[in-house]
Amino acid sequence: MNYKNIDIGERIKIARKELNLTQEIFAEGLMMKRNSITQLENKVRNPSERTLKLIASKYNVNIEFLLNGELPILNPLSKEEELAAWMGTIIKPANDGDVRQRIIHILSQLEDDEWEVVGKIAERIAKEYKKD
Repeated sequence: MNYKNIDIGERIKIARKELNLTQEIFAEGLMMKRNSITQLENKVRNPSERTLKLIASKYNVNIEFLLNGELPILNPLSKEEELAAWMGTIIKPANDGDVRQRIIHILSQLEDDEWEVVGKIAERIAKEYKKD
């Protein structure tokens, strides 16, 4: 799709949806009100340069996508950044008791030699997964 012919408000909306965020959550992350995001997306008002830079830095949105419609929508993450983002979603208080959170807590308490065992188990799981 050619995003260059789409207005900046629509590109903000596309980026927000790419992130799977509601206007409410998106706005909270930017320390704005949901109504402000609605106004931006519906071209009631134009985003400031500061707002665009904030969206880009907070949500890893490609600033060139916002300004000019150039792909990619989101900047690629390194493995470390991807892991950190995933961990951030798991450690939220809303996920207390979640199986992923419990497993990570257990893993955080392992000694170095116990990690060898975990590595072998992970390799077995990966092999079984590839069979299917």
